[in-house]
Amino acid sequence: MEALAKERQVEIEIDLPAAPMMIAGDREELLRLFENLIENALKYGASGGRVIVSLTQATSGAMKVSVSHRYPLAHARRAHEDLAARRTTGKLMLIPGR
Repeated sequence: MEALAKERQVEIEIDLPAAPMMIAGDREELLRLFENLIENALKYGASGGRVIVSLTQATSGAMKVSVSHRYPLAHARRAHEDLAARRTTGKLMLIPGR
């Protein structure tokens, strides 16, 4: 994935909790799940920017996995078009200086 990230000029940021989290499941299947999510974000997101992968634990004990793409400000139009065309979901926020 590092080669694809470099080719797409995308930085991958991993945001994990400080303490280890136990996840029930097959190790190989879980690895493939994360690889697929990150690879799709790299392939189908705009070049440039950042893919952010985060794992949090809800108060219910459930795990929440989030993979998001931040478009560079120069690609704000592309971000809006992708959102309007439903090629991505979420919200559009312009954050200067990032």
